[in-house]
Amino acid sequence: MTKRMIRSPGNPVANFPQSSTGIGGYAPYSDYKDSGIEWLGKIPAHWGMKRLKYSAFINSDTLPETTDPDFVMSYIDIGNVDPYFGVVSSEEMTFQNAPSRARRIVHDGDTIISTVRTYLGAIALIHDLTPNTIVSTGFATIRPHKSVPKFMSYVLREAGFVGEIVARSVGVSYPAVNASEVGDISIPLPDLREQQAIATYLDRETKKIDALIEKQEQLINLLKEKRTALISHAVTKGLNPDAPLKDSGIEWLGEIPAHWGVTAAKKQFSIQLGKMLQKSPTRRGDTEVPYLKARHVQWFSVDASSLPTMWIGERESEKYCVQEGDLVVCEGGEGGRCGLVQKVPDNCIIQNALHRVREAKNGESRVEYLQYVISAVSSAKWFDATNSKATIAHFTKDKFNELSIPVPSHAEQCSIATFLDRETAKIDTLISKIHQTIELQKESRSALITAAVTGKMDVRQKSISTA
Repeated sequence: MTKRMIRSPGNPVANFPQSSTGIGGYAPYSDYKDSGIEWLGKIPAHWGMKRLKYSAFINSDTLPETTDPDFVMSYIDIGNVDPYFGVVSSEEMTFQNAPSRARRIVHDGDTIISTVRTYLGAIALIHDLTPNTIVSTGFATIRPHKSVPKFMSYVLREAGFVGEIVARSVGVSYPAVNASEVGDISIPLPDLREQQAIATYLDRETKKIDALIEKQEQLINLLKEKRTALISHAVTKGLNPDAPLKDSGIEWLGEIPAHWGVTAAKKQFSIQLGKMLQKSPTRRGDTEVPYLKARHVQWFSVDASSLPTMWIGERESEKYCVQEGDLVVCEGGEGGRCGLVQKVPDNCIIQNALHRVREAKNGESRVEYLQYVISAVSSAKWFDATNSKATIAHFTKDKFNELSIPVPSHAEQCSIATFLDRETAKIDTLISKIHQTIELQKESRSALITAAVTGKMDVRQKSISTA
């Protein structure tokens, strides 16, 4: 099975810049009427309203069960759709290997709307179609008739319409809506010429915003690369650029300062793999305690704010306990991902998907330094190389014990950790600010779409004069 990457386009008007001439500098229409729809409000007096099912065909084409087993499809599931960018990937597979939900046939100009987990907003325009594209039956496929496909797609991705779908969904943990319910939702419909003018305007303006966002995402990637390089250089070369170097004899490590040593992690640290999950008491004296699992650990952070519980024997508590200052390292999944524990509940332990690391009594190494070393090991692809034949990568206790690490003096480790804490925090702050800017631009984009497709601003002349 192979994956292909695709990129396609994807809240409120109140957040969009307004001036005396109207929203975003555009004048409103001269006359309005009440649409009778709460999420839509007033619409231009000359616009019409129709239920979606009278403006589009819904779920028109389906692959029959008699399809050739060797038929090769490009399959799109809900996880392949981003609420902002639309369809971002697909998976190539044969009919016989495809899930039973891989049945909806789509064409250029269709819009797909997720009818399960509707809160995700997985809605996308299908365009630049890959041959034999099939989508999950978890989507409703909308094929416009007597409507401009791009205009309708913008309407169907508008925040109020998405909110209406969510409101009609049934279920708490897995909310879903019937395609017939989606078809009953009314949408605004100007005439075809005006639909085309609005679609042309939105294509142009959203493309500008998308280009800005893409540049900012590129900047984030550059900052992340800088962060990775900063960590790798500090833990392999130290902070003194004039220090003489020697060959470490370790492939991922390369040359290190001549006064540094290299040793196995087990000689410097106490490493304890966590406890197997125990769902019920098995002996007298067992107690129920909170525990950390891999999903609670991200690079350089541990979230212990809401933890599950398991049962444990009295004599095991000390063996598997975790406390402030410990380093916890993922054993599976993204093996090696690690963070320092800042605060955990009393009697907290670790599950066997994690290692707990403490400074050995006879060692001089610091866990604050080790987390940066492990980050450098990860960026050097050492974990990938050691798990080349495994379906799921595992950083086992044996591998951890034997991991060769650079060992500067205790004082130098403290200096490196302090330096990296300070410098990576600066980079992280910059990345966070750029993320905030991106979110604001996404909100402006959504507000722009809402204002145009609900008739809060008249873009017809602007669209024609600058198209």
